[in-house]
Amino acid sequence: FATTFGNFRMGPSWNFPRQEIPTLGENATQAYSSQTRVYLCKRIWRTLRKFGEGDSGDYCKMAAGVLKQFSDADGSAPRAVGWYRWDSELRRGETITSHYDRFSRFLAFNGILYTNSSRYEPDPAGNQFRCASNYQPGQPAPEGREEAFPKLWDQAPEVVVELLLASQCQPVHAFGIGVLKANTAFHNLIKFEALTALLGVKYRITTQFVFDLVVKRFDAANPDAALLLALANCDLDAAREQAYQWIHECRERLIKQTDLWAKLIVSRQESTRRFIRDELPNLLLTTEATQVVIGKVLSFLTSVQTDSSETDANETIESEIARDATETLLIAFPDHLKIIGVDVIRDLAQHSMMELQRFAGELILRHSELASHPPSDVLNMLLDSEHEASRNVGVRIIGQLPESVLSESIDLLFELARHKREDIRQLIRPAISKTAQGNSEFAREISRRFVEALLIPGAPEGVPSHTALVLREDLRDYLSEVTQATVWELLYSRSAPAQEVGGMLLTSNVDSFSLSVEEITRLCHHKVLSVRESARTMCQQNLQRFQTDPENAALMIDSAWEDTRQFAFAFFEENFASADALSPEVLISICDSVRPDVQLFGRGMITRLFNDEHGEEYLLKLSEHPSAGMQLFVSNLLDQYANDPEILRELSLFFITVLSRVNKGRVAKTRTFVLLEREAIKNEASARIVAEILGRLSATTAIMDRGKMVEMMLQIQGDYPGIELPLIVQPLEVRGGV
Repeated sequence: FATTFGNFRMGPSWNFPRQEIPTLGENATQAYSSQTRVYLCKRIWRTLRKFGEGDSGDYCKMAAGVLKQFSDADGSAPRAVGWYRWDSELRRGETITSHYDRFSRFLAFNGILYTNSSRYEPDPAGNQFRCASNYQPGQPAPEGREEAFPKLWDQAPEVVVELLLASQCQPVHAFGIGVLKANTAFHNLIKFEALTALLGVKYRITTQFVFDLVVKRFDAANPDAALLLALANCDLDAAREQAYQWIHECRERLIKQTDLWAKLIVSRQESTRRFIRDELPNLLLTTEATQVVIGKVLSFLTSVQTDSSETDANETIESEIARDATETLLIAFPDHLKIIGVDVIRDLAQHSMMELQRFAGELILRHSELASHPPSDVLNMLLDSEHEASRNVGVRIIGQLPESVLSESIDLLFELARHKREDIRQLIRPAISKTAQGNSEFAREISRRFVEALLIPGAPEGVPSHTALVLREDLRDYLSEVTQATVWELLYSRSAPAQEVGGMLLTSNVDSFSLSVEEITRLCHHKVLSVRESARTMCQQNLQRFQTDPENAALMIDSAWEDTRQFAFAFFEENFASADALSPEVLISICDSVRPDVQLFGRGMITRLFNDEHGEEYLLKLSEHPSAGMQLFVSNLLDQYANDPEILRELSLFFITVLSRVNKGRVAKTRTFVLLEREAIKNEASARIVAEILGRLSATTAIMDRGKMVEMMLQIQGDYPGIELPLIVQPLEVRGGV
């Protein structure tokens, strides 16, 4: 009842005179009120006190039973309570502060432990204990014993030992050690089993007392293995150091204690694990004893189960133990591990702990038989592990296999090279490269499989790119048997890595002379760089064919890719330099591009290959281009070729476009005005065409050009009065004046 609080508190009877507290039905839990709890707690202490006052031997047993129910978790934070008191003599009030320790609210607990204490006393209500006089929680305990009925406890030290073994409460251990210290005659009667168990508790006061007893009672001539193990696993530093000294000194007498050596290897104390790692090589264990030790260690490690309910600290400790223990086995027993059974390795590989999976791989690497012929199921478990270290050791197993074994494991290597995990793919790559260099048949076969795999969609992310990388950098010399049809499949695949490989194979596995000029130039526009590079090589190889088919050759110039355009510019400037190398149609088609650099290149080629007999064709066709740069270029041809009314009419749209630009193309505008003004005075037909152009623009054009247009229209009206113009001449207004 002490640690179980009431479910409700009954009100005063004068407030609730008719209150009925149900003990059955839906609210039956209200049967246990806080007042009921206080009554039962007082009853427990009252009963114990009667047994003690009667010098009953049952007091210690019953009190120990009560104390066993308490743990450190039942304690609460110390608190201070202030209350006001009136001093009638001094006629003034004062505030009194009472301090309450962690376990103050447990009456029987405090009664058993602190009835004779100078630091604790019952409060006025007698329901709990508070700090007496000037004592405050956390201060050192006074000398001497504080418990009730100490003489009865002196008569039952074995009960105290049993209580210490069961209790998880610090004040109980402080009380118990005080009783044992006062009864020195009982020290030699405490069994080694009890001392061994007490060394494992978490309270320093207990372990220090037990360690002092062990030092006095230890017999080096007949060492107790269990006691030494308990000392080595104790939280007390001095106890562990003493254990290491005794184990080292008595190792010959402990040589057959396989359980001791195994448990030291998996100790929860890091210093103990380091000690045994250094000590084991000095032991002359028999083969049978060594196998027993290894078996016990592995049995313990594989029995450890980690799950989500464990704290991160527990998982870390278990992992550290497994890591240190497996390293110790590898250092101390290398020869015995070379012949360990495959079933043991399989159990380790199946475990969820990374350290054990990695240990399984290390065992295979060191095994006398399995190193060259590892079990496929164990290897797959390691490679499919969620832990990177486990996967790495799996790849190491493959990497150290003999070339003869690797060349026969093409299925395994192919699967690993296309594994969903990037680290597996990267780690297996050197093994494939090494095997391919020593076995050309293997290299050709795995290359063929890689190429076929690139054509199959649905591979995990990153796998196609890695496959293409291996083919380009490691297996390039073994792809000569890839057919031309397969190369085209790669090129037109939706997979970019497949297209890259296709581009790489384009020059070596495809006869460029079997392709038309149009097909080669189409490849120059491919989105994959390697394809474009191969296509450009084909252009150089088929120069004569390109020169005889300039219409299709010119298709490469207007490319979306900068590298292709730059190549095309240089290719045409170098190989199409003669006057008749490119027809006006081809040159005009180049200029029709929307890309400024292509237009500039086209204008340059026209200038280099210009022929007067094609001037009018250039003028009429290029005038249709909307770009300002091309219109400026066309304006250069106006003076020489725009000298006929029919040509003027065909160029009407060009003139309107140039003159309609706002704040742009001033040079082209000036040249256009000069041409129109010159042609307008030649004959009436030309003047009529110019009048139509100017009449359309005069109402919408900018002010700075409108004056020029009006001036030209007045000149046309004066020369050819019959031409209708949107002009009305207004006489000057003469106002009255001098």
